[in-house]
Amino acid sequence: MFRYFNQFIRINLTLTLLSQKCNLLTDRFTINSTFNLVPLLQQFGVQKIFNNIDCSQTLGKTLAVQEIIQKTFVETNEKGTEAASVTVIEPVKGPSFSFVQTKVVMCDHPFWFVLSGTGGAVFVCSVVE
Repeated sequence: MFRYFNQFIRINLTLTLLSQKCNLLTDRFTINSTFNLVPLLQQFGVQKIFNNIDCSQTLGKTLAVQEIIQKTFVETNEKGTEAASVTVIEPVKGPSFSFVQTKVVMCDHPFWFVLSGTGGAVFVCSVVE
């Protein structure tokens, strides 16, 4: 699978693409995919995150990444196209990293959520349906 993906990248980077308006007729379709990104990242030389990383100033301990999974979804129908992607980074479990017991919050009614970083809010959204 990754060989095909790497060839796809190389081919698209070397092609000259032409843009032209057209009417595109297609059936509805849905694409779901799941990729384990660890082998691809290691092939590109990423190694340090899979060993112990010193996170003592932020987490108070060392950390190592076990898996990096990316899931994508694309659906096209008569109303348009919807797409989503998420990447999950799973740390190595054990003495280097332990999970804190968390509360369960049931979001079964309209709510707001905010994704924030060190610079403040990155994404603010309300969910009504």
